[in-house]
Amino acid sequence: MASVDAQGSIKTLADHLEFAEKFLDYTGLSKKDGLKINQANLQSLTVAINNHDYYFIQFPQSVNFSLTRPINKDLFLDINEFSHNKSEFLKIIKSVREIKDDSAKRELLNCFVYTCQMSIACTLDAFGNPNKARKKNGAYFENLIRYLVKECGIENSHAVEKINIGDSEDTFSFEYDIVFEKEGQRRAIGQIKTSTKDHLDKIFLDKLFFQKCSSQDIPFIAVVLNDVQRTQSKKVSSTFLPGHYRAYSVYLTPLSGVYYVDVATSAKQFKDSIHKLDQLLVEDMWDF
Repeated sequence: MASVDAQGSIKTLADHLEFAEKFLDYTGLSKKDGLKINQANLQSLTVAINNHDYYFIQFPQSVNFSLTRPINKDLFLDINEFSHNKSEFLKIIKSVREIKDDSAKRELLNCFVYTCQMSIACTLDAFGNPNKARKKNGAYFENLIRYLVKECGIENSHAVEKINIGDSEDTFSFEYDIVFEKEGQRRAIGQIKTSTKDHLDKIFLDKLFFQKCSSQDIPFIAVVLNDVQRTQSKKVSSTFLPGHYRAYSVYLTPLSGVYYVDVATSAKQFKDSIHKLDQLLVEDMWDF
């Protein structure tokens, strides 16, 4: 766990897979005959009171009985599922366009991304510093998505640009979490967030600024891990704001697409613009 807290130890997709496998082995998580954990290493596993699709893991006294964020039981693989399907996952990403009509493989893609990222997130939760964990988790998620897109065959980068404000010498900096590239040309721009909480308005404003300041007419997307949080009473609540999303789409500018690993229930009503991550990886990014 210390290697994740220190950062810098996970630099490739292979590193993400290796860390996730070690975390799953440590937890001893098993879905066979119900959710079970290795109680020699962990304190407990608790299903969310108000939504049985999510559960929490509590760490032992050695890390102050820290509690993880909500974990989606359908997306988070156990050690047997992960180990058994890892080679299949690696085959999928090398020919990802070929699984367009294979719903099982598409969902396996989502599960591996979710399990890799949540293994890091849960480990960071053990350190008991929410602000630090949130910042580091976001950086790891950005890297994971960029690594994955590259392994699928699309060149991409992270970019920071300075734009002059009017006729003055003052500048304004834009930061793009991912720039999709083809033959050295930008094909799309995206922001990558672990949640839209405290970020939704900025994502829309980023696109609006880009439209105003750039001569390029290219897709502007968002990739989001999830929009669920733990409450104090071991319940879960959604952080997605459907009213804000609709208003920003109408009165600011619509995004070209939003791609969730774990789609919030309240976000599923926006079927034309909000999709699961596999839609981006298998289909949409190839049309940018």
